[in-house]
Amino acid sequence: MQKNYFFRQENQDWQILILNWQKILLKRQKLYKEKTSKILSLIIFSYLCNLKIIRLNLKYRYCMDITEALALLEKNQNPVNAEGMRRFGISGNLYGIGMVELRKIAKQIGRNHALAMDLWKQDIHEAKLLATIIADYRQLTDKDIKLMVNDFDSWDLCDQSCINVFRYSPLAIKKIPQFAKSKKEFVRRTAFALMATMTCNKKIADKDFYPHFALIEKYSYIDDRKMVYQAID
Repeated sequence: MQKNYFFRQENQDWQILILNWQKILLKRQKLYKEKTSKILSLIIFSYLCNLKIIRLNLKYRYCMDITEALALLEKNQNPVNAEGMRRFGISGNLYGIGMVELRKIAKQIGRNHALAMDLWKQDIHEAKLLATIIADYRQLTDKDIKLMVNDFDSWDLCDQSCINVFRYSPLAIKKIPQFAKSKKEFVRRTAFALMATMTCNKKIADKDFYPHFALIEKYSYIDDRKMVYQAID
């Protein structure tokens, strides 16, 4: 009788232990499923964002204003570099800030097309360069392109505009023949600088370059102005 009692007691202990383990396993399984579903949700969400099916609402994101952006530029002024820039044919109101520093400032600001256009209207060379980095090519309008191109007064401003924003904009690329026909030196340079930077855009097919070869052939013979033939070369 005593033997049977111990057997039943031991059996009950094992049953309790098994039940406890089952509860623990079920709880862990539930937590694992929750974590897995969260991870999958994040993966799907990020994938859809990349496909532009979902657009993040950045309404409440802090946006730097023109005063703060100009203050950053003033803080990074380098008069020695400014003098060096003048020796390379860059004129105007120069702060002497290199492109490496400007890209660091742009990283702090983030993509902000409205601020970019405000910066472009400032009589500061580096403010215009910064504008080309933070501008959004998707928001670029005919008016923006016309404003920028007609303001070009140096080779670096022209080239950086093409590198940073124009080469991604189908609207700007369509204007290449129009830029080439212009008699203004830097506007015509824009056409050929844009052709050169287009080669780095993988979304543009080789066949899209063919119509521009005639423009290169034509203006390489009739325009001997330094800023134009250097861009053609």
